[in-house]
Amino acid sequence: MTESAIKILQKNDRGFFLFVEGARIDMAHHNTEARKSLEDTEEFAKAVQVARQMLPEDDTLIVVTSDHSHTMTIGGYP
Repeated sequence: MTESAIKILQKNDRGFFLFVEGARIDMAHHNTEARKSLEDTEEFAKAVQVARQMLPEDDTLIVVTSDHSHTMTIGGYP
């Protein structure tokens, strides 16, 4: 999806702003699905990498942040 969005937005000669969210990382944490959270984090990293590969480094700002964080904990008796 990131690649498709960039291809479309690059047609604008005045530049663009693209917001890509990895919201399912947080949802997985809230549902105590550690594996799913890690899988979604990996997919989000791939989206960032696609942007890095497709866009010029000297004319692009990529910011990766979160609205809040979770610790990776496994409760109970693992």
